Amino acid sequence: MLIPIGNYNINQLQTQLATSLIADILIYRPSSTLTTANLVFTYNASTGLTTQSITGVTTTQIQFNFAASFVLGIMLGFPAINSSATAFGTGGTGYAGTLTSPNKVMVNPITSVYLRSENLKFQSNYEAIVQTYNNSDIIAKVPITTLPNSIVYYRNDIKYLISNKMLPSLNLYWSDNLSTLYTLDLQGVNWGVMVQIDEVMMKPTNAYQDTIGHPVATIPKELVAERDRLMEDLIAKKDKLEREIEMKRAANQMEVKQIENKNLAPQ
Repeated sequence: MLIPIGNYNINQLQTQLATSLIADILIYRPSSTLTTANLVFTYNASTGLTTQSITGVTTTQIQFNFAASFVLGIMLGFPAINSSATAFGTGGTGYAGTLTSPNKVMVNPITSVYLRSENLKFQSNYEAIVQTYNNSDIIAKVPITTLPNSIVYYRNDIKYLISNKMLPSLNLYWSDNLSTLYTLDLQGVNWGVMVQIDEVMMKPTNAYQDTIGHPVATIPKELVAERDRLMEDLIAKKDKLEREIEMKRAANQMEVKQIENKNLAPQ
């Protein structure tokens, strides 16, 4: 069954689903008299759920293969499984007369896209893939908060530390939050990006523990000169005080010696 590429609202998707189903059935069973009038696909705006049923025919059953097309299942409100919970029809056993989605619909399942690079070597970027953490090549995560067919603007001032010593070329590519192949087909739509790369020198004495942040404020040269002048004055005063103390100590010792000599003189 083929669902043409496009941005559908849920009502349009339900209509297209019925049309594609009938077209697929006629390929494999040209003698079938089933038409879109026999497929009653509806959406309840109050609950956010979809319903599918067959009318006007007997002994006809349909089962959705959402395990092979999980994106379509998400859009219609179904999990990625094949079971009696995704089957409906008339006649036979194990088929619900009306199939109701267990989840709310989400016709725009791509909630974010990711700008990636194969050239940059990040030191601390990780992403969880199948319950394990692997090194990530994500430069920026761009949330999709706009309506279909509108331009997405995004600015990110977060800085990442990379370990590249040389960067002769820069490869950039996009992926979304659904594709397991890390691809994104923009259907020919142009995109632009600005990446700023700052060269920093890491101090070897602290085992590369430096972090990129706001630059440290430098002391003005005038204040440094004033500090040095005050330090020189203090050192000079200290030396002067030490000399005066030494001179007074020598004078006191001389005076004590004269008194001792006087006491020892014969009477």
